[in-house]
Amino acid sequence: MAHPSAGELTDALTNLLHAARGLSAAFLATVEGRFLASAGLSGVEQVRLGAIAAATLATASKGAQERHLGALQRVHIVGEAGSILLLQVGPRAILALALAQDANLDAVLGEAGRATPRLEGLI
Repeated sequence: MAHPSAGELTDALTNLLHAARGLSAAFLATVEGRFLASAGLSGVEQVRLGAIAAATLATASKGAQERHLGALQRVHIVGEAGSILLLQVGPRAILALALAQDANLDAVLGEAGRATPRLEGLI
């Protein structure tokens, strides 16, 4: 894996936050759970968040594989006050997005889909 500039990754995540209404934070980690960059997060333990995102995506991917659902596209965790969206960024990274309760999921997915190739190119 190349060593991306943390500033470039943070800028790309910040641009994503500004592009989609209802996004409050974005976090990028390797599939092994190593923190790469974030935007909009404060007071979050990055190592732990990276490990949780990696483990969640790996478990969901295994479940999709066992049920013959094809390649996993995303994991959407919904709570009372909002949700977390996990997306694969190429074969090496995970994008975690924190959404407000009233966020437009289709708009967020569209913006994330546009941002993913740029993020993948920076990794």
